[in-house]
Amino acid sequence: VIANAAGGEYQGRTALSKLHYEWPNRRGWSRVGETTLVLLTYMLIYASAGVFFAWRAKCRFRRNIF
Repeated sequence: VIANAAGGEYQGRTALSKLHYEWPNRRGWSRVGETTLVLLTYMLIYASAGVFFAWRAKCRFRRNIF
């Protein structure tokens, strides 16, 4: 349902191995594996930034509040 609404009826009924995605900063069409690699890269960047900010917040907590 999501693929049908977001990518059109053709993409919604196509097998996963035959899907092609177009990324703005890449030339041509990307396959499912390439798209997954791009999304994993973005996920790792955002997760690393989240871990870094959580670590910095932990370092900033006061030790003796009262």
